[in-house]
Amino acid sequence: MTVKIFDVNDAVVKSWNAGTSPVIGLKEFLNFDFGILVKMGKLSATSKWGDVSGASTWIIAVPTERCGEPYSQIVLDVAKRIATETALSTKLTVIVESTLEPGVENEVLEILAAARGEAQRSVTKPPAE
Repeated sequence: MTVKIFDVNDAVVKSWNAGTSPVIGLKEFLNFDFGILVKMGKLSATSKWGDVSGASTWIIAVPTERCGEPYSQIVLDVAKRIATETALSTKLTVIVESTLEPGVENEVLEILAAARGEAQRSVTKPPAE
């Protein structure tokens, strides 16, 4: 399995491709050197949508705050792009890592289902602690 990271920020792409996580503290938190995966050809990053558009599993991790207020439009835009630019024959798994306001997860599902001509699926939430 290989992992391809998509980011619109070229500096982030360069950092991942150099084997360095641009996420502050991630290497220490996971106690893992991403450079090993880059050298093995198992991890790379790109800013070209075409390089990732055929993926079946997606993790959306984007900022969801603007000027100190909740802002979910980026998540919804990414969900729409995934739904409309991935082959209809591809069974999608979409994980939203970003913090969402209540109800936004249903909007994401509606976008994914509508663009693909499917009935809305359920949301899987982690168990309450």
